[in-house]
Amino acid sequence: MKILWDRDGVDGGPSSMKVLLDWLTTDGNYARWKGDDGSSGSTKEVLCGIIIGKLKDAGINHRKSADVRDKIRYLEKQFRRATDWMANAGQGATDDISIRSAILQLCPCYYKLSHVMGDSPPSEPCQTTDNLDEGGDQRYKKRPLRIAEITSNKKHQKHTLWSLTDLQEPSQQARDDADTKLLELEEKRLEFEMKREAREEAQAKAELGLINAKRRSVEIDNTTRLLLSRKQLKDAGYTEEELDAHLPLITKK
Repeated sequence: MKILWDRDGVDGGPSSMKVLLDWLTTDGNYARWKGDDGSSGSTKEVLCGIIIGKLKDAGINHRKSADVRDKIRYLEKQFRRATDWMANAGQGATDDISIRSAILQLCPCYYKLSHVMGDSPPSEPCQTTDNLDEGGDQRYKKRPLRIAEITSNKKHQKHTLWSLTDLQEPSQQARDDADTKLLELEEKRLEFEMKREAREEAQAKAELGLINAKRRSVEIDNTTRLLLSRKQLKDAGYTEEELDAHLPLITKK
């Protein structure tokens, strides 16, 4: 069964997502992950090991290095998608409820990751449009769009994300669809791997149980043979001391 990253906290402790986000947003860590700090020693495998160690410290033992790499890649793609959407919808519009909601739909961790994966959202809108009211050299001059221009039709405010996404070029939309399918395939692969590991663990436990049962059967058989031999010798006239000397009873410590 698939274990969600934000639902696997142990005994009230942090979830896998909380541990990963804390590590990514700690100063310098994401730069090390991207290799932007100039260090050559910190490979992704080593950094995955550090993250896995922090997960284990929180009592989370089911995550692998491949899981960590895939999740960071997934967060990066979510963040890129939100950033691309912001470029079209208007950076700085994050104080508007509908725009903020749209960003969180694309990347739920956007505001936690923005200071390490990109610049913080500006405080003013920056989407521009051609100013057709001015002539001459001003024809192609850009001006910021107001929030009201983005969400002027109140009946369609809840569809802001869909309508603005439709303005993207088909090639960009196709790339987004391909990324989505790839992420879905990665999620399915991880789910398959987890099921396979669960089956292998169950099989190993069953084999161990069979080995223990066989060992117990051998012990019972040997004890039975020993008792029969002692009885035969006792019937033949041997004393208990002689029996213990030649066929001592095996006692478990």
